[in-house]
Amino acid sequence: MPSTADLLIELNGLLRLTAIEADIARSRSTQARDDEVRQELLQNARNADVRRVGLQQAITELGGVPDLLGVALDRVLTAARTQVLDQAMPITQALMADLALEHQLRDRAAFARVLADAQDERAVVRTLEHVEAAHVATVEWIETRLGEVAMGGPSALQPTPLQATAAVGQRVATLPSRAVVAGINRSIAVADRITDRVGERLGRTRDVAQQSIVAGRDTLLRSAEEQAAELDDDGAVTALHRTRADLGVLSAKELPIARYENLTASKIIAAIARLDDAEDVRAIRSFEAGHKDRSSVIRAADQRISDLAHEAMS
Repeated sequence: MPSTADLLIELNGLLRLTAIEADIARSRSTQARDDEVRQELLQNARNADVRRVGLQQAITELGGVPDLLGVALDRVLTAARTQVLDQAMPITQALMADLALEHQLRDRAAFARVLADAQDERAVVRTLEHVEAAHVATVEWIETRLGEVAMGGPSALQPTPLQATAAVGQRVATLPSRAVVAGINRSIAVADRITDRVGERLGRTRDVAQQSIVAGRDTLLRSAEEQAAELDDDGAVTALHRTRADLGVLSAKELPIARYENLTASKIIAAIARLDDAEDVRAIRSFEAGHKDRSSVIRAADQRISDLAHEAMS
């Protein structure tokens, strides 16, 4: 028969993991897409702090000693992970690690609740029911963020520069066609030549150089897509068209909402709500961000992607 000592072991384990959870939430807040998500993550961290206090109180009331030394050591290791290790992996892998932690917290809370119930520790059971419910909700939140990433974003969490670099390395290694790779190589060469010419004539004026490079890139991508279509290379066509959509350089006629430029924001928002393909929603968002940049339309696109991600992960 499990004893109070077994319950205390589980409560201290939850205490240490909850401290880690709070620190990770604070770290992730720096990657929030907007202030609303940032505040949500910071509130999650504060809620975790409240749960940690509740767990400490439960341990004390059972006659145990909260493992505060273990908490302190774990927080040091968590800081190293979030500041160094997480930065060297794509955001998908970082989120998977967060999800694994939440699953462990949820499952350990459920196990500890059963232990407490068997020992008729009603106050501890109530505390653990609250902890378990919180982690069920957080698991769902992270799964939705992963769904957003799987659909191509935008996600509520944005990758850091190092995470984005790691992701690019993975994507280049799995490109579907030599035509795509050749196109990328040509665009790099064109960009280098344009930068050199602009630098010679205009003293390397940064804005003009960037505009020239972007114009050359967009023309090359459109041309590469047309050539891939002529070669019946469907994989390359899809990859190039998606890249152009993500960059927001599709023409209005190529958008999945007809007569886009003639529609009011409210009509566009209604049309976005009817889109069932995340790539279509992302194309609209990127186009809008590069043209009129109406916040209401961009928010509607972000919400639609989040809804689609939640449905896909459910």
